Order: sequence, then structure tokens, then C-alpha cells
Amino acid sequence: GILYLHKRPDSHLIRSEKVTEQVLKYLCAAGLLVILTVLLIQVTGIIDMPDTFGHNRGLIWRLSRKVYHELPLYRKLIGVGPDSYGNYTMLDWDFMMQLMEYYPNMRVTTAHSEPFTTLINLGIAGAAAYLAMIFSTVFSVLKGRTEAEKAYRIPVILALVSYHVNMLV
Repeated sequence: GILYLHKRPDSHLIRSEKVTEQVLKYLCAAGLLVILTVLLIQVTGIIDMPDTFGHNRGLIWRLSRKVYHELPLYRKLIGVGPDSYGNYTMLDWDFMMQLMEYYPNMRVTTAHSEPFTTLINLGIAGAAAYLAMIFSTVFSVLKGRTEAEKAYRIPVILALVSYHVNMLV
């Protein structure tokens, strides 16, 4: 009986650990879908956000969407350059004039969404590589093989989630 009692918690813990790992994988996959969905909304304007949404983020997204759609195909693929959103958009007269209505004498250096800014700066290839890097890191953390690696997976994932939720909008 002692041998049976000793094995039961171990098998229960192993099963619980596998369930936890599966739940974390599904949550991470859902997180990737949320990021891609919000980016799709920002790029396409499929959901019309008022300009005043999120302290005028709606305006910046609309203007950024216009800038992105006017990019030549090769720029859509490779972007305008690392950290070049601000310099590139300041050359667009329409962008500047509309922005000045809400932010007189101000300069905007991001699209107020990291995935959207990354898409404009680094293009489709760079944004895809960036997201692949983030999510491959998350999934490798989930595979933690040692007890120490397993102990850190939830704090690491929570840190990445909180960072990306903040940077999404």
C-alpha cells in the first residue's frame, strides 16, 4: 500500500504538469493570434476606430495605415529602415498636417503599436522574423527540461505577455 500511495502523487503531478504545459501552449498560441488580429485591424482598418480612440491612437493608426498602404511593394516587404518610422512619416506632408491638428508642434516616432511600428520599420519580413523570435522563445521556455527551467517558465511568459499587451496599443 505504501508503494501505491507513493506512486499516485507522482503520476498525478506528472499529469498536472502536462496539463499546465498544454494550457500554457494554448494561451501562447492565443496570444499570437491576438497580436496578429490587432495588427490586421490596424493595417486594414476593418474595424473603424475613431481618431480619438486611446488618446488619439486611432488617428495615428489611421495615418500609419495610409503611409503603409502607400509604400512601394519592396518597402512593404523590407520596411523603411530600423527606427525610421518618425523620419519617414515626417516627410509625408498629409501625415504632418493631419497630425498637427491634434498634436501641434509635436513629432510622432512610432505608430503607438509595436507590431505596427515594426511592420513599417522592418516590413513584412522583419515583422514576421520578430514575432517568430518572440514566440519561438516562449515555446522553448515552455519546453523547460530541468526543474529550474520549469520553475521560470510562468514568470518569463507573464513578463512577455505583459510587455506585449502594453506595446500592442
